Amino acid sequence: MTTTTLHDSTRDAAVSCLVDGTSVNLVGSKASGRSQIVANVTELLEAEGWTVHRVAAVAALRSRPLEPLAIAGLVGAPGRGSAVAGAVEAVVAAVADGRTVVVVDDADDLDPVSTGALAAAYAVRRFPVLCVTRPGRRAGAAEDGAPVLADEVRPCVDLPVPPLRYVDVHTLLLELLGSQVDATVVGRVYASSGGLPGLVHAIAATSRRAGHLAERDGVWHADADLWTPQLVRAVTPLLSDLTPPALRSLEELALVGPVEPATARRLVPWEDLEQLEASGRLYLRTMAGEPRLSVYPPLVGEYFRHVSTGVRRLHTLERVSGALEGSDGLDLPQPEGPAGPDDPASPHLPRESGAVLGRLVHEQWTAEVLARRHAWTRAATPRTAASFLAVLLSGPVDRATAWHVLGSTPRTGDDHGLARLTEREAELVAFVDRDPDAAMRLLADAREQVGGWSGLLDAVRARVALASGRQVPDVAENLGSDVPEVAAVTRTVQAARLTTTGRTRQALELLRAFPEERGRDRDVVHGVALVCDGALEEGLEWARRHLDEARAALAPDALLGHGYVVSLALMLRGSWGELREHLGELLAVGQTPVRQQQYQVGNLALAASIAHLDGRPSAAAALVAQARAFGLPPGPFPYMSTVWARTSAALMRGGRDPELAELLWRESRALRDRDCLVSGVLAGIPSLELRPDPARAAELAEAAAGAEGTLVPLLVEHGLALGDGDPEAMHRVAGRLDDAGLLLHSVRLRAAAVRVLRERGDMSAATEALARARRLVARRPDLLAFLAPLAPGVNLTPREREVARLAARGLANAEIADELVLSVRTVENHLASAFRKSGVGTRAQLAELLDDDAPRPARLV
Repeated sequence: MTTTTLHDSTRDAAVSCLVDGTSVNLVGSKASGRSQIVANVTELLEAEGWTVHRVAAVAALRSRPLEPLAIAGLVGAPGRGSAVAGAVEAVVAAVADGRTVVVVDDADDLDPVSTGALAAAYAVRRFPVLCVTRPGRRAGAAEDGAPVLADEVRPCVDLPVPPLRYVDVHTLLLELLGSQVDATVVGRVYASSGGLPGLVHAIAATSRRAGHLAERDGVWHADADLWTPQLVRAVTPLLSDLTPPALRSLEELALVGPVEPATARRLVPWEDLEQLEASGRLYLRTMAGEPRLSVYPPLVGEYFRHVSTGVRRLHTLERVSGALEGSDGLDLPQPEGPAGPDDPASPHLPRESGAVLGRLVHEQWTAEVLARRHAWTRAATPRTAASFLAVLLSGPVDRATAWHVLGSTPRTGDDHGLARLTEREAELVAFVDRDPDAAMRLLADAREQVGGWSGLLDAVRARVALASGRQVPDVAENLGSDVPEVAAVTRTVQAARLTTTGRTRQALELLRAFPEERGRDRDVVHGVALVCDGALEEGLEWARRHLDEARAALAPDALLGHGYVVSLALMLRGSWGELREHLGELLAVGQTPVRQQQYQVGNLALAASIAHLDGRPSAAAALVAQARAFGLPPGPFPYMSTVWARTSAALMRGGRDPELAELLWRESRALRDRDCLVSGVLAGIPSLELRPDPARAAELAEAAAGAEGTLVPLLVEHGLALGDGDPEAMHRVAGRLDDAGLLLHSVRLRAAAVRVLRERGDMSAATEALARARRLVARRPDLLAFLAPLAPGVNLTPREREVARLAARGLANAEIADELVLSVRTVENHLASAFRKSGVGTRAQLAELLDDDAPRPARLV
């Protein structure tokens, strides 16, 4: 994806409206990418034979009536009568062909006379207008009382320019920097820019020039703060529309941080708050169940924190203190755990605020690192070292610092502290140094040094083995440990192990037997077990509830795990629209705790799959590269493999792909050899879809004979139906998949049945099966995409499709012949071929089938 394809859905929606004769008001702040959208819209319209007149409204020309229209070539010398009347005549003449669009950049700044002339011309002869305005400027009238053009060219659709998603920012950085970008850097740029492409450009360019971004081994890393003084130039245009009082109020709010509206009201007047929110510089969201106001994009807050120095900063803070004198202060919710002096508030964020969430997570992590470092420096004990390392390993790991802490901490003190310190050292060795075998030896050798806490090290050893693809040691003997913490950790690891092997009911029974136990790892495993058992909705609800708690706590070690469970459930039920938005926020966190690496691999693999489905291979490749960088083997849970990135797109294209089928089958066998049964079955099913094989289907069924729950048994039925090649069996199994909510596999199996019927030459049955499948998923456009390659028009020649569409519209053969300048006999031959290929016998049936093959107008979002 290049900068020309950012905001493609907004571009397509604008083009669709304009071609239909509806005007569009494109609403976006500076740096939002609105100019690029206009350029893309213009290019598409001109390619379709439309004339585009682009008017550049400039604030400096508001005192020069009609000048912008003259510069655009819409008007020249005045005609008869007044200059305005001549301008109206000229505009009417320019749009007389009915295929002309007038684009007005920065329509807020268009002088009143030009606005009136365009409105008058529109009243004489309607023509589509694309207005480009800034947030908060269309309120029925401009500041000087003049009409706003978008209100004068009705009907007019407001199209807001949304911020970029994480994956878009990632792809844009790849284009700007020319090679792979570290995930932490992507998250930080996304968080600071708020998804505004102009700010992404500015941050990348200035950080690179300042040396804050450096390329190492083909990957861009950031070793310092990304702020540079040159970013002032990028931020100031975002503030240009604000009145001096509103600008001063924004500075105060930026220095204070997220606040309740009541507190903000004590700081600044309501009229300033309203102006800031309308202009998009203030963001109202829910934090810990209460509304909070924050500065947006976050880079604006950084701007004020950097430029408000010395006397100016002291003066601002004095005004803030004076405004809050006698109150209870800011009353911000505090995060759990050791607090640093700069700890931010703990938010409960809506899903669209991924950039803000990522920023706050990083800020809290930084504050916790400082606090834990201070505690360890004051008293270097195994307990304080383990606490410090736990925070270090939950963010961008400074390996040198971590090893310094380990080397400088005396291995004396209580057994619990020693056990926890050994656990952190093993995680460092296994997942940062990428030597899981050495980590497992370390844990085994340290058992005798930690007394009654040896069971904890056994559980950690099993956890490392599970994540790294090693043989998992048996920890069952520690389930009844006299040390409650050891027993609890062991139960979590054992439940994870049971889930991977398909014994999901046993895993859930083990976890439910001790409802009083809570822990982030435990809660994530519980969610995975629910989904892998087949309880999709229950697992989804469980994970979303805990994900909300993780957002409120700004806890990256819970965000990614629960986020993975949500991703897994949404994928299985085919909710790609929700999955796309969910992953956009989740990946924006920008940092991966070492114990969450396997969950992040799953999230990245699913995000890459979505990128392939969206037709964005460069974005998919970048996400795959991020996943591979962790150096982990596939599994242990479903979709934790980069092989998945290409699978859905290949299945959507239809047909066979022996190479990918073989790759998936090898992975399926490798996973099953490691007792990762659920993952192995989920890898085996698409392999059978891409290359049906009854022997392999039977092998999969035999391996899964003891699986519990409904997910794996239903998937095995799916595989057997594919292997047998029996369309009736496929439809029966698809119905059971529907009942279980496994709509992704249901629609894929129905598509496979249609292909089998067509290969057998039973076109009538294939057509009926396709129509039935379409009806079942009619309200799920993402799933309909699996049926698109099966549409009759796909198999018709261009001339057959043309004849069939005219026949479907009700034209007689002679009328079609006249329309296409063909003989009636040729039309009859083409029509007969279309009927034969599509398996229908009437024009009405042909019309119904071809309806889903017709191009759709862009969807307004």
